[in-house]
Amino acid sequence: MMGFKMQAIVIGIIATAALDLWSLLLNRFANIPMANWGMVGRWFAHMLRGRFRHDSIAAAEPVPNEVAIGWLAHYLIGILFAAVLLALWPGWIRNPTLWPPMIVGWVTILAGLRPRARAEHRGAHGVRHRVVGRRAAPLAMNTMAATDIYNTKSIC
Repeated sequence: MMGFKMQAIVIGIIATAALDLWSLLLNRFANIPMANWGMVGRWFAHMLRGRFRHDSIAAAEPVPNEVAIGWLAHYLIGILFAAVLLALWPGWIRNPTLWPPMIVGWVTILAGLRPRARAEHRGAHGVRHRVVGRRAAPLAMNTMAATDIYNTKSIC
């Protein structure tokens, strides 16, 4: 059996990749905009420089490799949330149920709302969603990721 760190890495990467696939499907079939990881990378890079708030992240000074930084941050956050799941429910990996990853997935939606709202009125993703998309897409995507986390139980 894998250790805690490797379990968090495997679960986090698989769940994040599933979330990306789900996002792609929502974009293709429901016309919900995908995240602009370049803007996320720009936001994180500016945070490393001490600037946490922007009137418009799109108008902020571009950062070299911001797209790569955004993708890296996206996957590292997925690994972090998997680690939180494993830390809060230490026996989950031996006896997995759907509710713990579902709870972590839904809480991650709340975790992202305040920082993004403060960083920019449009959010860190740099896109405006339709009202339905803004409310339904994160819930649907994180619910999908939670089910994928649950399905990784046989790998770890």
